[in-house]
Amino acid sequence: MRKLIGLFAILMIVSVAAGYPTHKALIEGRVKVPYGGTWIGDDYSVTFGNDKDVTVGYNATYDRLNIIGAPAYIADNLTVTGHMTAKTYAGSAGSAITTDTVYTAATLPTFVKVNQATGNVTVVLPVASSTTGRLIGVKSVATSGSNYMKINVTGGGYIDASTIVMSNTARAGITLFSDGTQYWIMSAYGSWS
Repeated sequence: MRKLIGLFAILMIVSVAAGYPTHKALIEGRVKVPYGGTWIGDDYSVTFGNDKDVTVGYNATYDRLNIIGAPAYIADNLTVTGHMTAKTYAGSAGSAITTDTVYTAATLPTFVKVNQATGNVTVVLPVASSTTGRLIGVKSVATSGSNYMKINVTGGGYIDASTIVMSNTARAGITLFSDGTQYWIMSAYGSWS
């Protein structure tokens, strides 16, 4: 028994001295994995890049793989060999739009900023069949005013069974999901009709 305990102690000392990282250190992104990979449990994530540029994690509650990072570090097309292909989209529209804007599937950003402080602004989304599976956020950056921010769909498509949704609430925001048939309201802030 003493020999077994002694052997175990020697193995522990050798592995620590050799610099083998702990599972916790790998998960927290405090050490680089020189080759291969590590098993990651439910609701943990792994960060990649010297500046922690991209994080990949699994959310067991929603049975979802999350890939998070700055757009510059995530390629336009992410391909997982033999299993799935996913596409990422622009993160922001840049400057807030102040006039009516018609988007196509190619030009629609993930996040549209609207400034309706000086007049009504309409955001026209592409047909839902061209944006299947996408989440789109539309947010007012106006701090005051009574002008409307309106959202409708090309060709009279639907948003939660309506042809138009609108708000004149400063800082109002809405998140929409396209199921390929229509857009659905996932969340909303402010007064919407």
